[in-house]
Amino acid sequence: MTATSRPFMGEPDIMCINQFLLDTYQITQWLYNWEPRRWLGNIHHRPLDEMHAYIQDVLPKQVHIWEQDGQIIGVVHPEDAGSVFLEIHPHHREIEPEMLAWAEANLTTPSGELTIWCYEDDAVRQSVLAAAGYVRGTYHDNLRQCDVQAIDIPAYPLPEGFTVRTMTTDQQDLEQFAVMLNKAFNRNSHTAAEYVSFQASAIYDADLDIVVTNPAGEIVCTAGFTHTIFGLVEPVCTVPAYEGMGLAKAAIAEGLRRLQARGVAVAFIGASGTNPVSNHVYEKLGFVNFKRHYAWHRG
Repeated sequence: MTATSRPFMGEPDIMCINQFLLDTYQITQWLYNWEPRRWLGNIHHRPLDEMHAYIQDVLPKQVHIWEQDGQIIGVVHPEDAGSVFLEIHPHHREIEPEMLAWAEANLTTPSGELTIWCYEDDAVRQSVLAAAGYVRGTYHDNLRQCDVQAIDIPAYPLPEGFTVRTMTTDQQDLEQFAVMLNKAFNRNSHTAAEYVSFQASAIYDADLDIVVTNPAGEIVCTAGFTHTIFGLVEPVCTVPAYEGMGLAKAAIAEGLRRLQARGVAVAFIGASGTNPVSNHVYEKLGFVNFKRHYAWHRG
């Protein structure tokens, strides 16, 4: 049966795409597509009124779906302007040229920029992109995998007065968390209201949302874990004034211990290929297997 395509059609598609991402992971045993935390987080990390407008007005223009026999086999969507991801069923790679053409026609920036992401070992997509005139850039992310049940997780002592604990729904925690994110990522966009929305999402797991507080009780670091059929760590960040103190390492270790207790087999974490410090820390924690995810640009 021939594949058909259509635009995103509202809230029911959110969880259909989420299930598609899980189903394709089951086949590949690797995150060649986005994982649910990234997909649902991209939607829910905004205040509720903004989120509903985003679902109703923005996603139908930016997300396109391919189906066969009533099942999703491909999704195209951006993360940021001009930065586009092709989520594909591994048994239907033949539709990728059509998916790329849709992205070019609908998601290219006004200045003509379009970036498509591709793993270093994905020969099929590399061929499609090269044939369309794309070239691989030097920038890449590293996706790292950890065999959770096989690792010994050491205790990482914190400086005096610092505490690893679970995030709460208290307003003070929400406000401190937003301040921490803005300082860590050098932004001013994060708010308590957006995290209220994320905490209400299907992917959020309160027991796996790890934070570190300073002697004054302020949240200064986080390692947020989620658990579907695998574990995922996102985000990991520390307020710059507290970097180099081992806070993130301790937070990740605590999250891994909680995944171990649940019997989770594998966990993933992403890191910029230009950040040797993060990559070194993650490798020491057991995230030793990795693949490079490159940005390809139109030549």
